[in-house]
Amino acid sequence: MISSGASSELILRDAGLRPTRQRQGMVELLRGLGAENVSADEMHRLAAKVGLRLSLATTYNILNQFAKAGLVRRVDLGERTWFCTSPAGHHHFLDLSTGRLSDIDGRQPDLDHLPPPPPGYEVEGVDILVRIRPANKS
Repeated sequence: MISSGASSELILRDAGLRPTRQRQGMVELLRGLGAENVSADEMHRLAAKVGLRLSLATTYNILNQFAKAGLVRRVDLGERTWFCTSPAGHHHFLDLSTGRLSDIDGRQPDLDHLPPPPPGYEVEGVDILVRIRPANKS
């Protein structure tokens, strides 16, 4: 999660990014969200609400730059991409009825017994996505 104590300029500089007005505005928006998963479309709407004028393409570009710099985590789900404001390793629920992505809080699934990768490969990361839907109340 983006630190609440440091200035947006310092956060960007520490991440190796030039602190433009647009990037600083996006840092402040993400900081205000706390631990959340957002799409670029949602960030674009939030930016417009607070008067931060960005095109949707610029919003995508900034979020992808933030992901590359480790400020957010990119979660690709087919046609939709989410940006997780808590880049530390954790897994997600996907609500099939709403399309909403949420963090799995608390104890994370046990990954101690993964199969070894093929020869010449190494595991870079593991993402678990648990698809959920409202239970039938019959």
